[in-house]
Amino acid sequence: YYLLRRWIKRWIPAIGAMVIAAGCSYSRVHLGYHTVNQVLVGTLVGSLMGVLYALFYEGVYMERIAPWV
Repeated sequence: YYLLRRWIKRWIPAIGAMVIAAGCSYSRVHLGYHTVNQVLVGTLVGSLMGVLYALFYEGVYMERIAPWV
């Protein structure tokens, strides 16, 4: 039961965010505001920024800055 609860707390919000992002991406193309290439580049840049933030947070912030705060 504990593992299921932990899985739900971790993955359900992430899956929800991905569904919302996919819906936004689809609507931008469908309404003609952006092309598919623009949406794909935006997705790539956003994902890269998220990975860089996670690496910074786990590597630099938690190990070097957080102990001083």
